[in-house]
Amino acid sequence: MVKVRFIALADLRRQHENDCRRRLGQLERQRLDLVERRSQLIQEREAAAGAVINPGLHEIYACFWIRIEADLTQIQQTLVGVETAIAKVRGELAEAHRAVKVIEKLQERDRLRFAREADSRDRRRLDEFAGFRHLIAATAGEVGS
Repeated sequence: MVKVRFIALADLRRQHENDCRRRLGQLERQRLDLVERRSQLIQEREAAAGAVINPGLHEIYACFWIRIEADLTQIQQTLVGVETAIAKVRGELAEAHRAVKVIEKLQERDRLRFAREADSRDRRRLDEFAGFRHLIAATAGEVGS
């Protein structure tokens, strides 16, 4: 029989583990979006670098280039923050997984102890039953003689 405290604690630990998995998934999706956006900006920048520019549009081109570089810098900074958060959540997930495994081992140990106790009770009852049968057979043999 599993103790009630283990059931509640196991549910709590599993919920925490699932929350960590969900947060990790969200952060991974966010990282993927940032990487895709960075790739798009790099492609835009490379496409613009190969274009022939009208001398009258140099100022506009310079503003475009500065905006792309600022966007790339901002995305890179955000990406570093997200990767740091991912590493933190992965550590938290590993810790939550270890906590779940500990609870599962405690539950298994309780199940085994309960099974051993039940087997012991069954053996004791069978021994008592066999003893009574032997006593009855011995008394019936003495009475019959």
